[in-house]
Formats: sequence, structure tokens, C-alpha cells
Amino acid sequence: MINHLIEKKKIEIFLQAIISIKDKKIFAYEAFTRAYDDNDDLISPLYLFDQARKERLSCELDEYVRELALEKFSPYYHENKELLLFLNFEPSIIDNDMYENFIPIVYKHNIATSNIVIEIKEDKIKNTQALKKFISKYKSKGFLIAIDDFGTDYSSFDRLEYIKPDIVKVDRSIIYNIHNNFINSEILSAISNMCHEVGAIVVAEGVENSSEVLSCMKKDIDIFQGYWFAKPSESIDPVKQENIAKSINKIGNTFKTII
Repeated sequence: MINHLIEKKKIEIFLQAIISIKDKKIFAYEAFTRAYDDNDDLISPLYLFDQARKERLSCELDEYVRELALEKFSPYYHENKELLLFLNFEPSIIDNDMYENFIPIVYKHNIATSNIVIEIKEDKIKNTQALKKFISKYKSKGFLIAIDDFGTDYSSFDRLEYIKPDIVKVDRSIIYNIHNNFINSEILSAISNMCHEVGAIVVAEGVENSSEVLSCMKKDIDIFQGYWFAKPSESIDPVKQENIAKSINKIGNTFKTII
């Protein structure tokens, strides 16, 4: 299945904007994999990567979609070299030390390593030594490291110590309805405070309404990703960029009235 999808070019990359309210701009893009069957029906990404594991093609698929992501990001980057690209690495790739080919691909696209953010789901990686080796290697080359889905499952504060992430992405499960959830609100405050102490940027993932955004802003979080600003799409054209700018201005003006 995986080889067929690659050969038929049935896999593509969508980008979702990540927003800085403080700087009033698109801070970064995250790459998402979209795959389609022969009838052009969408294949679940979870199913796609699970199938790759079953076919023992995880490394091949991971390399393929990361190169597609770099190709998609390249024109945006060369127009604005402050933009970052967030890329996920499959945990199994890190566990098995199978990631040597990525750096040459980045160089091939003439993108600075400091503009690439590698997202890791550290709670899914069983081999702690392999994870430490991975982080050390990529940090030494100038890449940024982000912990993805922080606050879920076994994610804990002690992992901040040995990963020393540049960015921490707080999971949607904590952000959801946070303005009405005291416990999650306190958890987010603790995460925000701890990350700022260690110099990590905090991203609120999955924001879907202005109340969630405003509640996060009160906790000194100003980097956001979610449908309220923009859905993943094939391209971020000037119209989409203008709509994002309007959303940023709207929420910024609202925040000024409540602080």
C-alpha cells in the first residue's frame, strides 16, 4: 500500500499556520500529511502510519513526507526567512536510530536548520538513550526541538530537564474549554511558568474559540495553533494570510479591553 501511494503520488502536505499574537504575525507552519486512495478518498493519517509500520516501511514513508514538507515550505521560507517549519518524527524512527538522511535533505533545499522545529512525542519513545542521542545530534546541528502533545498520558515536568526543549506544545485536551475548567487552567499555569523558567516557548494547540485564546493569553502564552486562526490547507495564499491578520488584530483588541 505505502509504495503504491508513493508511486502514484497520492500523498501530499498541508500546512497550518502557527500564530504569534505578540508579534502580530504568522510565526511558523506545521506540516500535516494527507493521503488519498485510488478513489481520492482521504486515508486517516493514523491508519497510514500504522500501515507503514506493518509493512516495515516507516522509515521510507517518514523520509518521503518530510521531503514533501520541505518542498512545500521552501517558497514561504525563501520569501520570509524568519518563518519556522514544524515537522513530526515518528517515535519508532527515533527508537531505532533511523534518521540519518534528514539533514542532507534540509541542506538540499537550502533551508537553515535553525528554521526547522522537530516535534517529538517523548512519551511514545521507549528508548531513552536513543532519544537523548537524537536530541543531542539535532541540537548540535542547529535544529530546534519541540515536545508535542505535552500534558497527555505520561508527559511530565521531569522530561523538560533532559530534553531541554526550545518549544513546548500544550495538548488540546488541556486547552479545550479552559476558561470553564479550573483544574486545567491551573495545570496550564504551571506548564507556562515552568517553561518560561527554562526558556522554552509555549504553544497552545487546538484553539477553537476566542475564549480559549484569551484564557491562554492571561497566562502569558501568545503562540497559538488551531482552527480559530486557520485550518490546515494546501497553500496559504494572500487571502488566508489577510484573514489570519484580521483574527490576530481582533483578539489583540479584545484582550486589551479585559486586562
